[in-house]
Amino acid sequence: MTTDTTDISTATVTTERPGRYAKQLVSHMSRKAQGTWSDKAAEGTITFTDAELTLTTGEGALLLSLSADSESSSAWRTWSDATWCVSAPATS
Repeated sequence: MTTDTTDISTATVTTERPGRYAKQLVSHMSRKAQGTWSDKAAEGTITFTDAELTLTTGEGALLLSLSADSESSSAWRTWSDATWCVSAPATS
């Protein structure tokens, strides 16, 4: 007997322009997966074969939430093994 195990992983990325970055990420990833973005709601999703990433903007932050079957999802393995590096633009 198999059981469906859905895991959720979240990340918060501090940025001055969360809506812009979220929209760009959805646009970029839509080349490989189904993506949607709503300027009005300031949120979007990227749907992979076996996982879904939800992007929501907050005050000064981009909130990411990945929901996937941890047993079979390549997206989950990639996400959970990822090293995140975000750098802010230089200011003068």
